[in-house]
Amino acid sequence: MNNVTRSMRNWLAPLGLAFFVSACSDVHEVHYAEGETGELQFQIAYMPTGPNQTEVRMRERVRGLVEYLERQLSTSYEGSEIVRVNQWQSTEAMVLTRDLEDFVLAGLEANVLTEGGLDLFSTTGAANVGAMQKPLVQIENHQLKKSTPDVQLEFDGLLSGFVADRLVILMSQ
Repeated sequence: MNNVTRSMRNWLAPLGLAFFVSACSDVHEVHYAEGETGELQFQIAYMPTGPNQTEVRMRERVRGLVEYLERQLSTSYEGSEIVRVNQWQSTEAMVLTRDLEDFVLAGLEANVLTEGGLDLFSTTGAANVGAMQKPLVQIENHQLKKSTPDVQLEFDGLLSGFVADRLVILMSQ
């Protein structure tokens, strides 16, 4: 064995060890994905757990969820579930989707926590006069019931917080 081969062996061994150590290291780099859809903007920080979690894939996954929730739960979109509830001119029970039920429950909880301080509901006429004694909206067995047919849900102010909560669930999966 000549001196060149011997020195290459001595040089390649530490280099191979460095690659091995860096590949097995527990140091995770934080990645960021940001974008916007409709009226909402998002920025997430994440640590990839696999090679498929690229910034582009994470941005598209988050954008898809944000866009879906915004289209279903915002009063800005004519076909949204919130608009459907607001157009329901009845006190009969209305079956809710899981997302809409969770959103309405979050709105009801916010209403209780703020003691009605947020303008989350509106009605016309004299229906506002005893609004604090009788709940304007109730949910039982995945069904929504209005106390009067003219009750309107105005939850757009809660939408970004609800979307953030859903993103946390997505990212934990």
